[in-house]
Amino acid sequence: MKYFPLILFISWFVSNQQSFNSGVESFRSTRYAEAIKHFSNFNNEEPRYEALTSFNIALSNFFQDSFNVAQKEYSNLLTSLPKNLKSEALNNLGIIVAKEPKKEEEALQYFKNAILENPDNEEARYNYELLKKRIQQQQNQQNPEDNKDNQKDEKDKDDKNKDKDKPQNNNNKPQNNNKETPQNSKGEQLTEAEAEKLLQAIKQNEKQFIQQLKKNNSKNKSTYSNSDW
Repeated sequence: MKYFPLILFISWFVSNQQSFNSGVESFRSTRYAEAIKHFSNFNNEEPRYEALTSFNIALSNFFQDSFNVAQKEYSNLLTSLPKNLKSEALNNLGIIVAKEPKKEEEALQYFKNAILENPDNEEARYNYELLKKRIQQQQNQQNPEDNKDNQKDEKDKDDKNKDKDKPQNNNNKPQNNNKETPQNSKGEQLTEAEAEKLLQAIKQNEKQFIQQLKKNNSKNKSTYSNSDW
C-alpha cells in the first residue's frame, strides 16, 4: 500500500504558531510522539483549528504504528474534514484496516470511498487496484478446483466453436438402398421367376423391333434410289 504523509499547515495570520510549527518540524524528523505533543498543545491554544491539527495528530499516530489510535481519530474526523482531506483520511483508514486479517473487503470499500471523495487521489486509486488484485489471487488459491472447471468449460466451448467452423462433409448424405422391385399391371410385386420371364420378353420384343427397323430402312432406301433415278 502507498502511504501519503500530508501534513497540514495553518495560515500565517494565526497569532500563535510556535506549537504548530514545532509539531511540523518534529514530524519531518520522524519524531512522531513529539509531534503529537506539539499538535495537541496547539489544539488547546487554537481550538478553531482542531479538525486540521487533529488530522496531523492522526497521521503522526499512523506513522508511529499506533494504528488503533489513528483509526479512531480518522473515523472521528470524517464528518468535519473537507473533501480532499476526507479522501486522505479514508485512504489511510483503508491501509489500517487492510492490515487486519479477513478485512480486505472493508479496506477495499475505504479506498473506493476515498476515490469518490477525490477522483484525483492517485494513492487511493493505486491501493484500491492493488488490494482488489490480491483478493482475486486469494480467491483463486482457495478454489483451485473451481478454476480448473472454469478453464475446462472455456476449452470445451472453444472446441465446440471450432467444430462449427469446419466445412460440412456432404458425403454423409443418407443413401436410398431400396431398389425398385418390378410390379405387374395391378401394382403387385413380381416374384423373381416372374421378373426374369418379363425381362426375357422385353429383350425378345426389342430384338424383333430392331429387325423390323432394319427391314424398313432397307425398303425406304431402295424406294428412294428408284425415285431418284
